[in-house]
Amino acid sequence: MKPIVATLLTAAALSVACSNYDPHHAPQAERISFSIAASADMSRTQWGECEDGVYTVRWQPDDRIRVMLSSADNIGTGSIEHISANGLGACFAVDMSLACEPSEYICYACCPESACKDMTPAEDDSQGHVSLAFTVPTRQMPSDKSFDPDAAVIFGRSPAADRMPQVFDMRFTSVVAYGKLTIMDLPKEPDERVVSVTLRASRPLTGQAVYRSGSETTSVCAEADASNDLEIEYASTDDNFSLWFACIPAALGGGELCVCVKTDRGRYEKLIDLSDKEFSLERNRILSFAVDMGKTQRCDTPIWHRIASPDRIRDGDYIIACGGSYLPNDTFVSTTKHPQAVELGNDIHIESDRLTGSVTEGMRWHLNTEADGFIVSSYGDPSAMLYATNTSDGIYVDGARRLTWRFTVEGGAMRALCRNAQDTRYLGLAGNKWRSYKTFDNINYDSSEITLYGLYVE
Repeated sequence: MKPIVATLLTAAALSVACSNYDPHHAPQAERISFSIAASADMSRTQWGECEDGVYTVRWQPDDRIRVMLSSADNIGTGSIEHISANGLGACFAVDMSLACEPSEYICYACCPESACKDMTPAEDDSQGHVSLAFTVPTRQMPSDKSFDPDAAVIFGRSPAADRMPQVFDMRFTSVVAYGKLTIMDLPKEPDERVVSVTLRASRPLTGQAVYRSGSETTSVCAEADASNDLEIEYASTDDNFSLWFACIPAALGGGELCVCVKTDRGRYEKLIDLSDKEFSLERNRILSFAVDMGKTQRCDTPIWHRIASPDRIRDGDYIIACGGSYLPNDTFVSTTKHPQAVELGNDIHIESDRLTGSVTEGMRWHLNTEADGFIVSSYGDPSAMLYATNTSDGIYVDGARRLTWRFTVEGGAMRALCRNAQDTRYLGLAGNKWRSYKTFDNINYDSSEITLYGLYVE
């Protein structure tokens, strides 16, 4: 084992272009010189002032970086020893014991150190290409004028050298996208206090992701367990305010974005349809956008939004309704596990496309994508699944069958249908019983028009 002590000298700051309700490209980072480096767990890198259309990213005294020298066997962490008066330059120190002697020397670095999960150089590569596994926190705490320092992940690498240099010459770039969200005309009381803003998107925004740089392309991809949620803690008593966030790059056009402002008295929630809009949070760019909350109403309970079309259905929790009744997961006609219809009741309120009120666990179903449809299971019990047989009363809930449901629009309304071993069956209502029929317009139905209400923010 060979001990190495070296110094990281950062000569300039990463910069990102400002924007004004439009995406603006962030120019490539200035060159950063440094050596190699040592320990800790957090970073405070943040925006400086926007000057001449550019935000500078200034180093802070407690910044930490994760460092790899040539191979994943040689990993260290670095902390700032010295920093320039303006924060644009810093000196990092690293202690590292080499597990193996490199055939060539390339230094990789990720800031903040806490975000880095793994760095792996590409095999048989002399250009410094690497795969970086990192995490963007789902809960973020930005300041008034800057992002959460633990969320803004930057990555740097040096050119290859045939011997250990005193100074590694590096470039840093953002591997995350930045957003500046402005909340407008929030209809709260003057003394009502905002405590957080939650975003729920149709694609992942936070959690684990991988940045891959290569000779042909550079990309960032969310991992399978990444989250579509982003909660921004932010205290304000204003009706109009702006806040920063960082996220995994995501193209949200064609999907939707739910914005929920939580206060000390309730929540204000707005679902934004992005089906015909360009809306992309791109790596190393800032997207500034405003959300008008003027027509929202405060609610004390979670808000369930009506799903307008089958292509809006995502994995998540739903209420399945038909007319004035819902499909329960815990109320059955007999021990055969055949669900009876239950009236929505006076404690449930439907206004426009929103359902609010006392939604119980027995009203909730969880949809998971499988094959060309969804597995529909009882909330909190994935083994209790909804399925249909080829008899008229053949709607059941138990763990015996794992059948896929599809949601379509036929006859101008949404329908739910299940393919069992014999045929395809539609879900419908006859009296107080849920039924299974071959066609959606069977004369024995009271109705087979299905309404789905989806929960975006718990």
